[in-house]
Amino acid sequence: MFEPEKLPAPDEMGFFFHPDIPGEEESDDVKALFHAMGFEAAAVFMSDDEPDLYDEWNETEELTAALRWVPMPPNGDGWIIVAKFDTEDGPCALFVRPVSGKGEGE
Repeated sequence: MFEPEKLPAPDEMGFFFHPDIPGEEESDDVKALFHAMGFEAAAVFMSDDEPDLYDEWNETEELTAALRWVPMPPNGDGWIIVAKFDTEDGPCALFVRPVSGKGEGE
């Protein structure tokens, strides 16, 4: 799952979604769906990752800021980017990695 070669090309604003991302409705608990698939998920917001680009995005409405944003993965090994999209809180990147199995009671 989440093979990089299946990742679609970004649109004109730099946004994309990997076709393996679960859920179809905005109300779906995507983190729970990822967990059921054996993955953990983490969101990285442009505002935290690249504050200067976020200011450019937010204040000047420079829409190419998201295209130029290269999100940094969360701390730890094995994270892969599976989406970059706009939210009410600005651009966001979604990363996933296989669940390590440590401490899992399933």
